Amino acid sequence: MAGWGGATLGFILTTTFVIESTAAYWGIIVACAIVAAFFAFKTEKLVIMLATALLGAYLCIRGISMYAGGFPNEAALHSELQAGVITWDTFPKTYYAYFAGIFVLSGISFWYQRKHNKNEHY
Repeated sequence: MAGWGGATLGFILTTTFVIESTAAYWGIIVACAIVAAFFAFKTEKLVIMLATALLGAYLCIRGISMYAGGFPNEAALHSELQAGVITWDTFPKTYYAYFAGIFVLSGISFWYQRKHNKNEHY
């Protein structure tokens, strides 16, 4: 679960920083998944709360974007960047508003989980 949360973070990072290189794109995603899985092994409960908060926030914001529009598909965006179809000037800047929404919603969710699990030791 934490590995998938790390991979999700990798997808978000590669889109945020407009990574065009295929090797760097997949390297960042795999590295984020491995780092998250390693930290999950070391600090299981804390990382699982963080990963589920991030994944849940991403899925919630992705669902909103299906109706509101303006949140590019990560896989299609990567292909379009490599082909030169999208440049910085044509990149949908609304992505950064969605990114902020994911960040804020993740923080709120993580805080809520910690608050209601404070009797457990981490």
